[in-house]
Amino acid sequence: MTDQEVASLLFSDLACANDALSSHLDSSQEHLTDADVPEMAPGTTVIMASGQQQVSKGRQGPDAANTVQLLLAVVRLPAHATDIVLTLNTPMDISPHSAAAEHAGAGTRGAHLTAAALFRSMLGTLAIRDYTLFGATT
Repeated sequence: MTDQEVASLLFSDLACANDALSSHLDSSQEHLTDADVPEMAPGTTVIMASGQQQVSKGRQGPDAANTVQLLLAVVRLPAHATDIVLTLNTPMDISPHSAAAEHAGAGTRGAHLTAAALFRSMLGTLAIRDYTLFGATT
């Protein structure tokens, strides 16, 4: 499976797992460089993608659906036949009927505007200290 396909497949899989009413993966995907993820082994492929999903919290109905930004990173480790998936969800718009509105308030939120920078910062510290986690002996 290509890098482009894996990000799209995993985004769709997350939309299904989240019982999303709708989802949209942005067309641009970014391959991070070794400088972006300095703690990873040189040449590790890391793809970052983003999109939006309409999701309701828990068992709430469609009228309580919130729009969330979903940032996704796929760390591909072909030598270990493994992909690691990391996500960060941030609210873009909270429905007045959502349980989240009680705590965060309804309406448009701004957290998604800085989420990509936060996610990049988090990825910049990602490290695998023990590859035996994947069954390897090196």
